[in-house]
Amino acid sequence: MRQHYDALKAKLQDTSKAESGKLVEEIKQAYEDGKIDKAEQQDLLQAAKGMLGSMELGNIKDAGFFDKR
Repeated sequence: MRQHYDALKAKLQDTSKAESGKLVEEIKQAYEDGKIDKAEQQDLLQAAKGMLGSMELGNIKDAGFFDKR
């Protein structure tokens, strides 16, 4: 699990605004597939929120990308 978490964390650091929604979905899918655990999912989603917090989120918030599952 840790290896997949590290890969997603690195990807998050290099993502652009345009790719951010897709990456959040990838994080959620990795959790659903058992590739990362709940704590790792929450950490990645919090990091995504922090990174995107200064950007214009537009429809990302409205689409529920950051909703907890």
